Amino acid sequence: MIKGVNRRIVEITGMDNDYFEKAVLYLRPDKSSSMPARIDLEARNAACEIISQENFPRKQKRYIIADITLRLLGIGLMLFSLSLIMYLFMM
Repeated sequence: MIKGVNRRIVEITGMDNDYFEKAVLYLRPDKSSSMPARIDLEARNAACEIISQENFPRKQKRYIIADITLRLLGIGLMLFSLSLIMYLFMM
């Protein structure tokens, strides 16, 4: 842990990630008196959450596209059914 002028900084190195080699987190002033092992554990957990959320928007975008496609197909099927019913009743 590195002490700054006004804030304490936690630097995480040796991350098992292909894209990032280290992360820098600023410690809240009210939590700076906690045990260093606890601070290190919480910092690593926070970094893992950030990295895992990096892949989430791509998966979410796929689900949105699939949802829109299914809804449009459903609307098309309902319109086709309605037009078929109207055609049979008008004959």
